[in-house]
Amino acid sequence: MTDKIVLGINDSHPSSACIMANGCTVSCIIEERLTRIKNEHRFPINSIQKMMSDAGINGEQISLVAFSSKDITPADLNEIAKMRKEKRKSIVAFSHAARIFPMKVTESILCPAATRFRRFYKTRKFLPLYMKALRQLGITAPIVMYDHHRVHAATAYYFKGTPKGRRLIFTSDGEGDGLCATVSIAENGNIQRVVSIPFVHSIAKMYNEVTWYLGMKPWEHEYKVMGLAPYSSGHYARKSVDVFERMADVRGVKFRNMTKRWAHSYGLYLRDNLHKHRFDAVAFALQDMAERVTTGWVRNCISRYGIGDIMVCGGFFMNVKCNQRLMEMPEVSSIFATPSGGDESSCIGAAMLGYADLCKEDGSKPRFEEIKNIYLGPSYDGEIEEFVKGIDRKKYSVQKCRDTDKAVGEMLSEGRIVARLSGRMEFGARSLGNRSILADPRNMPAITEINSQIKQRDFWMPFAPSILREDARKLLEMPGKPANDQYMILSFNTTPLGRDVLRAALHQSDFTARPQVVDREWNPGYHSLIKSFKKETGHGGILNTSFNLHGEPIVCTPHDAFSTLERSGLRYLAMGNYVIEKK
Repeated sequence: MTDKIVLGINDSHPSSACIMANGCTVSCIIEERLTRIKNEHRFPINSIQKMMSDAGINGEQISLVAFSSKDITPADLNEIAKMRKEKRKSIVAFSHAARIFPMKVTESILCPAATRFRRFYKTRKFLPLYMKALRQLGITAPIVMYDHHRVHAATAYYFKGTPKGRRLIFTSDGEGDGLCATVSIAENGNIQRVVSIPFVHSIAKMYNEVTWYLGMKPWEHEYKVMGLAPYSSGHYARKSVDVFERMADVRGVKFRNMTKRWAHSYGLYLRDNLHKHRFDAVAFALQDMAERVTTGWVRNCISRYGIGDIMVCGGFFMNVKCNQRLMEMPEVSSIFATPSGGDESSCIGAAMLGYADLCKEDGSKPRFEEIKNIYLGPSYDGEIEEFVKGIDRKKYSVQKCRDTDKAVGEMLSEGRIVARLSGRMEFGARSLGNRSILADPRNMPAITEINSQIKQRDFWMPFAPSILREDARKLLEMPGKPANDQYMILSFNTTPLGRDVLRAALHQSDFTARPQVVDREWNPGYHSLIKSFKKETGHGGILNTSFNLHGEPIVCTPHDAFSTLERSGLRYLAMGNYVIEKK
């Protein structure tokens, strides 16, 4: 049987690419890791080249190229500035038109018209550019573009292989192919959409615009607003809560925007209604609205369709606090929150749909291999030996270790902060040990040191713990239902012991954790490191934060790691079999 090799491409923000072979995800890279441009949105040509090289695949072997959206996106190769201008004009025009017309007209006429225009623009303007770039790599396979929210739903469902039983899949994001959210029922490998919500009702877009209103970067700093929210309360934020309660509500199996505004026209609404409101109160009220609307939406859908096993995907579900609220709902029997479920993972869903279509063509049955650990990026272990030879021994000491992970665990127990680069790079927005900065979570001064001298980031942002599977129930309040706790995509309340021994790795206002529970078979080296720390301290959890400077992508290569060491207050770097220390 001919191999079915699919190249999945997300040409959105941030751009990414995936190679899937016969239902197995071989490799996946976000373009920003290679270009070193945060939230890179250009065509992921470097990621495609790197994956093909590492996997030993040539262009002729690729059976299909699958894009994660039919809509116009920011990745237009050499014509980015022109496209941005055109898109900005259309968004502003649509925003003001949406204020004039009744919402039913906006939904039924304006939304479909805007979507058709952008699809036409993409097909005529950008698809030829994409095809030219692919031909340069020898890729001449057919191209297919899938509906964006169908891709999100497929990413969630097939990530687990083909789960037994029925699943209710929720997607939610800013916008994709005319929609902001969908509900689908999945069973026996098939996914059927039952609810579609037009993009003018997007809760994620409201979140995005409030992020902008608070002076932060939209499409990037929403996580900062979420981190800020618990520092206020319903009592102090009452005025702001009242404003956001009027912005959106739930009607049956859909939620709706009640402001008659969209996109940039939200700015005037926020200015008029939130003038002189405290910034932390605004963050609290926004998060409160997002949780209220989403839990109400999910509750109504579970009641309507009688399915309590849910899966979620889309940029909105990067909100770990909202995911926790869903997990805690009594109506929810199990939850699978797609790891790094924003647009970056849609290249995986596109490849999955492409593989399924190839199987349909030849009459075979798709056999998706469940993705467990997401160490899907490149490895540079073979290059570290040569790299360290060029390190200036007058400025740095370089020690070769028989067991680097054991040594790092001991260093953490002594209060040292150590950066780690090892094995294949983890995919997505979270560092899961292979590209991480690590510390003892009992060491509260580590918060200030990492924030001010290393990460150079906002003081209120929490870190995250990596916890041995065998210690998870001692430190976390586990839900008593299936929930994926390995990817830092759900937050959890902590036990009294957890609040004591994980203190620096928790949110300092509500003491919740956004954990990575580490299974030995998923990452033996990292598991061994934490066990080494536990042997010295008695506690099986460490502080983990992404290995990067603020505003930069997570490191990828040994060069990236060493450059970050040089330009920050970091003192220790563990790479492969070496520990490097500043003198």
